[in-house]
Amino acid sequence: MGQTGARALWILSLLLVSCAPGPSTTAITQPPRPDEPRASAPQRTLVIANRFEPFTLSSKPLVSGGESTYLINNLFSAGLGLENEAGLVQAELAEKLPQLETDTWRVFPDGRMETTYYLKPDLVWHDGTPLSATDFVFAWRVYATQPLITATLLPVNQMEEVVAPDDRTVVIRWRQLLPEAGALAATFPPLPRHLLATAFESMAQTGDWESFTGLGFWTREFVGLGPYRLVRWEPGAWLETEAFDRFVLGRPRIDRIQVRFILDENAATTGLLAGDVHVGTDSALQWIHGVTLKRSWESSRGGIVLVSPVLLEATYFQFRPDYQATPGLLDLSVRRALAYAIDKEDLNFGLFDGEWQMADSAITPSVHYAAEIDRAITKYPHDQRRTEQLMTEAGYARGPDGGWTHPVQGRLSFEHKVNDGAQNVSEGSILARAWRTAGFDVQEAVLPRALIQNGEARGTFPGAFTYAGGGAETDLSSLASTNVASAANRWSGRNRTDWVNPEYDRRFDVLGNTLDANKRIEIVLQLLKLVSDELPIMPLYYRPMVVAFTADLQGPQRIAPRGGSTANIHLWAWQR
Repeated sequence: MGQTGARALWILSLLLVSCAPGPSTTAITQPPRPDEPRASAPQRTLVIANRFEPFTLSSKPLVSGGESTYLINNLFSAGLGLENEAGLVQAELAEKLPQLETDTWRVFPDGRMETTYYLKPDLVWHDGTPLSATDFVFAWRVYATQPLITATLLPVNQMEEVVAPDDRTVVIRWRQLLPEAGALAATFPPLPRHLLATAFESMAQTGDWESFTGLGFWTREFVGLGPYRLVRWEPGAWLETEAFDRFVLGRPRIDRIQVRFILDENAATTGLLAGDVHVGTDSALQWIHGVTLKRSWESSRGGIVLVSPVLLEATYFQFRPDYQATPGLLDLSVRRALAYAIDKEDLNFGLFDGEWQMADSAITPSVHYAAEIDRAITKYPHDQRRTEQLMTEAGYARGPDGGWTHPVQGRLSFEHKVNDGAQNVSEGSILARAWRTAGFDVQEAVLPRALIQNGEARGTFPGAFTYAGGGAETDLSSLASTNVASAANRWSGRNRTDWVNPEYDRRFDVLGNTLDANKRIEIVLQLLKLVSDELPIMPLYYRPMVVAFTADLQGPQRIAPRGGSTANIHLWAWQR
């Protein structure tokens, strides 16, 4: 392990240990046992700072505007399976997950599959209506309806048919092999047929699908299966929930939760220090705010800060000709020149005092085959001479002011955008400084906070855009052509830049049809090598996910590999 990696592990252990509310962290880090009495627990409202106001409470949104968050998913929704804080899927609504080579997971000679999920008994929606297997059949019909399909297709686009032999049996027939088929979680939530079927059938006749996606169900009239049900939603301010007595994993231990929409990380930090906020999660806090809380809580034992590298921070290039204002960025040599111009150690010290882990790969180092990835990919260490060579090879020459000029395209000048936020703006300035030093004309831009969750704003930037996203093996789908965001799918696709590479698509399709774990790793390495060679994105670092909570709460245990810290929210309890 390199010096930077060792220092990152050191600071993570310091953050996790030094903020404990006493001589031992056992009381904080172990969830309460299901059989522990609740009567003595103080009954007060838990306040959680969430950076964004959700566009929908559904874990598979049909409404335009952005994706739901881990917190919102874990509060209001439940699925056949639940991704826990270790990043593993466990049974939730289902009695157990399908197992290969059994009657619950059959693979046919022609490459199709069939998985069978048996629902637990006595499951009900928030309004008390029994959950039926037909709610999954109805959900599949909705998600598979062409005008409603979002670009986040998996796994629905691989489902040939969903049937319900009885009220507690869900049979899914698959068009092809899909490793995730036996561990469906938030990617295939049921929908309440008793609330939506009439509207769905009516709009299927009229074609008025905008009215369907505009139904109050998706927002302020949401009825789900999660541990909490919606009580009130104050637009622009907060939403309030109450414990759902009949939640499948048991009644939550905290009666009421208020989620406050706090865009400003400094305001969230102030709230935590003052005790007005009890938890900061889902990007409510950045690295510097975690450090501030850690230092402030050290002497008072006021709380715990968890930090984990769960998201990839990378620079993405616009590949849509209609929106790319700098055609030179479509030249691979130019993108490689920009990559060599970045001094990642300077970025590390500028953002994290040199104590964090920089990135070369599109997958975070939490996977067990991280060393193999490191050997397979192409890297771009800081090298100004290599930048000069590549720009010259691309036909550019230095102008009188040192900037790069092409005889046909003229001066290379591009906009580099970041999301609003102190750390993001600082990061943008550091990158711009490195590129200007290498002769690139860069205009710094910031996407306003109000548009950060707007799919169209995120997909129509004119040059380059640096932001956090993905970082897991499953996120390789965000570079596939089937996931391109566009006006046709209401800008909901995760491939925001319209990068299309037939070889990548071919290998990604093979990955989707491969169940053998070792063969899957081989294909993942091929995909990562291709991405590192073609540079549709430039990995910078693994963004530290910061979650903080006060000492009076027995709450989050860890941050899952994909970023969630609230999978066990039904087990959270007051300490005092």
